[in-house]
Amino acid sequence: MFILLGIVLFLIFFKVYQYFKKDLFSPCVIVCAMFCISYLCALYNYDSWGLDSYHYQTLLLIVTGLLSFVLTSIFVNDFFAVRLNNPQVSIKTLLKLTCKEFWNFFKSNHQVSLTLKSKYQSSKPKHIPLFLQICIILFPLLAIIWKINDIFKVSFLYGGPDSFSSKIDFYRGIISYSRENIVYNAPFLMNQFEKVITVLAYIIIYYLIGNLFKKDKLKNNIFLILYLIFFAIYIILTGGRMPLLKLAAASVLFCYVYSNRLHNWQKDISKQYIKIGIISLIILCGAFFLLHGIIGRNRSFTPDYYITMYAGGPLKLFDMYIEDPVEKSNIIGKETFYNINSFLYKLGIIDTKYIKHLEFRTYNDLFLGNVYTPFRRYYADFKIPGVIILPLIFALIINIFYLKMKFKIQKDEHNDLWLLLYSLIIYILFLYSIDEQFYLVGLSTTYFVMYILMILLYFVLEFSIEKGHQ
Repeated sequence: MFILLGIVLFLIFFKVYQYFKKDLFSPCVIVCAMFCISYLCALYNYDSWGLDSYHYQTLLLIVTGLLSFVLTSIFVNDFFAVRLNNPQVSIKTLLKLTCKEFWNFFKSNHQVSLTLKSKYQSSKPKHIPLFLQICIILFPLLAIIWKINDIFKVSFLYGGPDSFSSKIDFYRGIISYSRENIVYNAPFLMNQFEKVITVLAYIIIYYLIGNLFKKDKLKNNIFLILYLIFFAIYIILTGGRMPLLKLAAASVLFCYVYSNRLHNWQKDISKQYIKIGIISLIILCGAFFLLHGIIGRNRSFTPDYYITMYAGGPLKLFDMYIEDPVEKSNIIGKETFYNINSFLYKLGIIDTKYIKHLEFRTYNDLFLGNVYTPFRRYYADFKIPGVIILPLIFALIINIFYLKMKFKIQKDEHNDLWLLLYSLIIYILFLYSIDEQFYLVGLSTTYFVMYILMILLYFVLEFSIEKGHQ
């Protein structure tokens, strides 16, 4: 069954890759590609994980959920193309068409054509005024001092270990998992400050990549590089690596956009970016493993098992869940809608507070972690309807967002705010084969605040840059 799953996944990917005309950053292409990568990582551990006994129910659920995402993506892409090429045709008219008329209309209008102006090569590098640079660079430095103080405070209060790297892991365990039944929340202001420096990191790396593509000298961008270094140090202190992976995903998106701009969106750069993607993936995997020791994770793994466990383990874990499920909760959407339920708890609407992390599992004494593909959460909360409907809704929203962003940035560089907003959540697509993040994290007050901060900070920095050029 597991071999059959691989055949189906790769078949879907190649069909999707062709259908979306080698658009590597189409949400559908990313999701299907990542499922294939996860499959290869699991296949690497075929014997040790006992994948020869994979259940057909698991295969059907994965394929059903993935096809729900794929078919919705195709529909949105074609619908957007029809509206773009035929703005005079109302949505009401399209919805009144019969299925046959609808399909014929799509076939004749699926090409999205844009008249683009070759102007990006001549646009100037963006340099933040010196006074503002000094103010901004203080943000991550202050955050680092604040975080170190909180780490030592928690370690002192609850008897943490001696080494600093172990203190980081101990701190993360208490913050994320309520270790040893200790409930400790990081200071509210520190959490809000973290959102500010995170959003700034996205804008900073957007400026840095843009300036380098515009042939700006590296010495003119030292401030931007320093900010990103300090931000990386802060994230390491939190005991996590996810924010850095999110930023890496956004960076690849920015590079892809600027590369296309240099060629006026007319040249096929998919082969070039497939090579870049493979190299970047290898570098990220190496960095991910090296940070394992720095942040105090005390499990001993070989590098190959550590990487393949994270990327491929969810396919095995979901199969283990199907074979041995946990008891269903009476909280509606407990696993899928954690942030929504947390918000309801704060309002007093529900009386149960819980952590979002799922149970850890092992197979033949091999540690596999606690991430189960997104379909585990959907299936645990809503059974088969959830596996069909929830990917459909996600695909609908993310594809509309992507196509709107793509249309805007191709027409005018001043619409790059759309690009920055989209960059905040593109990581969800890269992680979709591993775990659910859209409903779990994306639909939250945290991301709502980050969107507001992105809009405000972007306009402030753009205004200051424009004033500095005058």
